[in-house]
Amino acid sequence: MEITEVTRECDICGCDKNTLISKKPSWTKTSVIKYKNKLYHSTDVMCNNCGVIYKNPMMSRESMRDFYQDAYMQLYEPFNVTSISGVSIALRAVTAIYCLDWLDSIGYDITEKKVFEVGCGFGTLLMAMRSLGAEVAGVEPGKRSSEIGEKVFGFKATVNSFEEFNTSHLYDLVIINNTLEHFYSPTEALKKARTMLSPHGKILVEVPSMLYPYPGIPIDGFLSSAHNFTFSKESFEWLAYKCGLKIDYMAYKGHKKCMFFLLSEYKHSETVQLTIPPTKENINKLLNQYQEVNTFIDDISDQVKFTQKMKEEGYLGIAKEYPNHTNVLGISYVNWLLAQNKPKESLDFLNSPAGVWKDNQSEDVDMHPGTLTYLRGLTYRHLGDFLQAKKCFEEAMLQYPHFYKYNFLSDMVINGLIPENIFGTSSWYNCAKTLEMM
Repeated sequence: MEITEVTRECDICGCDKNTLISKKPSWTKTSVIKYKNKLYHSTDVMCNNCGVIYKNPMMSRESMRDFYQDAYMQLYEPFNVTSISGVSIALRAVTAIYCLDWLDSIGYDITEKKVFEVGCGFGTLLMAMRSLGAEVAGVEPGKRSSEIGEKVFGFKATVNSFEEFNTSHLYDLVIINNTLEHFYSPTEALKKARTMLSPHGKILVEVPSMLYPYPGIPIDGFLSSAHNFTFSKESFEWLAYKCGLKIDYMAYKGHKKCMFFLLSEYKHSETVQLTIPPTKENINKLLNQYQEVNTFIDDISDQVKFTQKMKEEGYLGIAKEYPNHTNVLGISYVNWLLAQNKPKESLDFLNSPAGVWKDNQSEDVDMHPGTLTYLRGLTYRHLGDFLQAKKCFEEAMLQYPHFYKYNFLSDMVINGLIPENIFGTSSWYNCAKTLEMM
């Protein structure tokens, strides 16, 4: 069976009016699926009513089911069951820690909770929650992912699509973690998850935010062919309301600044205020932001040329061209100054308004507020002020996700699932090791 496509109205609000956001070129791996002898070039549009970005045309339900069962992991994962990548396991552990950190920050205790995850992959997040005392179960459409989870963790997920999965069990927490964007109908998926809730149960959703594209990849990679929907906070509010759910907590605190939502059923007596739909001005602003991402990535792809440009124009000159990338530019600039043995210039920059972290930009575990604080510590160490350096390193470790707080990550190292130095290029790991030596 070849891929078949269907033209759709918006799954969230039913509107059939939309604006073109991105049409994929033929060369981007994460944008083009070569499946059953057909190239699938996906196109993203934004609903003119609720503002969600979605594929239109989109793979049919049947093609989507076959794709996730047979080919999805090939789009991202070059390994197989007999050769499991420690990097892939480690990345999943990182995203799990972001999730645990956020739940802890809002006071949600996972202990003794009955937890179910939709699209649980290897089961990494569930294993992390089990280590904290939760009772866990999950469903995963990919047989290969389930086999890896059983081999690595001894965790056996139910192999099935969530659409076809049935259970009489009720759960205190249903998790849809970086999965909802993959569904043919997020509305159907969220409504089904709601039926699985125990009294006072919650739904935890993590999804990419259209406002914060993943750092370091072009927009046609961020709007991957595997992502049928890309939400804003506002369009997700519409979806939750449609499914009889309210947002108890929300934050841009996931890995790569994905959005976390903790949802519960709302009572009909409660009033839900929906945000005004996007204007043409907002759509154009988003398109300009996406164009800047692509231009910036093209610019930094030639490191020699980019370094020369930084030397000639300085930080402020380049920052004017890329107002949505000042954080990564600042980190690059400080690294460059320290490599040139210019710690005084580095400190001057870090103490200026330009050296302040901007919260309204994309981030990941290395392009992070903690990274800037860590670099401040390195700057003080270059200057010989070891007391200030140590204070900065300690502050940075509090800003980073709490990788050393959870036993399951250290257990993975002890059990040989991931090498101890797998995070060797990460600033948080180097910060921790630097602190150990002081």
